[in-house]
Order: sequence, then structure tokens, then C-alpha cells
Amino acid sequence: MKDIILGPNQNESQVIPEIELKDLVQVPVLHLMVNNICNNNCPLCCNKQYNVDEIQIVTIEELKQTETICITGGEPFLSPNLTNFIFNLIIQYTNIKNLYIYTSGECIQRPDLATLVLWQTNYDINIGLSIGPKSDRDRRNLQSYLIYERVLDLKCNRFYCFTKEDRELANTYYGNHNNMEIIDRKWQRNFEPAQNTIFRRLPIWI
Repeated sequence: MKDIILGPNQNESQVIPEIELKDLVQVPVLHLMVNNICNNNCPLCCNKQYNVDEIQIVTIEELKQTETICITGGEPFLSPNLTNFIFNLIIQYTNIKNLYIYTSGECIQRPDLATLVLWQTNYDINIGLSIGPKSDRDRRNLQSYLIYERVLDLKCNRFYCFTKEDRELANTYYGNHNNMEIIDRKWQRNFEPAQNTIFRRLPIWI
């Protein structure tokens, strides 16, 4: 692992450690930040705990050596070019076998889901959402039949429950499906990346 270089207004708890690929025993999970806009303003958002501009830019070598990518933001579904970006990603990097999109839920639209379902079939890739509702607007959209029916057509999904209300919503609309994993989570005051995970960003937001 490389030495951590602190920015002028940072301490060690605010910096994402830079992990080199050679430091990882297994193929890493690549979290790829594609935008920095969001429809929520969460007080404990991890993006507020470090300088987004100092996240390392993803390289071609890293994209070639990963099997799992987690698209994150901001809110990825606020990017009008998200589905086109994902299409080019899976066409150019056939080594990618699993692709997750982190979302709070409000900005999910049925046409985008239909496109993702088509691509996972045509290109032999597991595509899914990592859902973590943060507001009543998120929860209302996630309860829409037009949305949850299509979400459950994706091969691999996760529903992160931060409240009892979220757990009830997940059980009611998304429970009892093999392609939906429901996970109870708590807010972290200090962001701690998972092991065997690298965080990168695009040089230009989509």
C-alpha cells in the first residue's frame, strides 16, 4: 500500500487509502464514481468525509483486471448518459462479470431498467442495483409496481435497510426473491472501505 498523502485540510480519517492492485490477493471490487450530484443531502454521506477531487482516476489496467464494478456517485441515475456509459463499459471490458449500481431509489426509471435487463441477457453479465433509500421520495418510487417489477428482473440486487421502515418496505415489495439480498445497515460516522475494494473516479463526470 502506498503512503497516504494528506491534503492541506485533511486528516488521516478523511482519506481513502490508495490500494495498488499488486497489494490485493484476489481480483478487487472496483467502486467507480461517475458523478458528484445527488437528490439527497445525507448528513453522514461518505462523500462529505473526504475530498472527492483527490480520488484516484481509474486506469485501463484496473478496468482490465476487475470482475466486479460498483457504479456510484452522487446518484448515478441522475446522469443522462449512464446507460450508454454502462453499455460501452461491458462491451470494451468483457472481463467484467458483475455490475452493481448504487442508488437511493427516487431517480430509477423503468426505461433504464428495461435496457439493463436486455443487456444482462445479451452480454452474459450479472447486473443489479444496490438500493439504499434515504427519503420518502425514494421509498415511494421503490414501491411503484412499474419499478419493483423491473428491478426484480435484474440478476443480482441488494437492498440496504437503514431503518425499520426500510426493512418493512424491502420485505413487502422485494422479499422472497432469489435475486434480491436484503441487508440491515447502520450509518458510519467514519467511512471505512471494505477489504479487497478500490475506489476510483472518472476524469470527467458523465
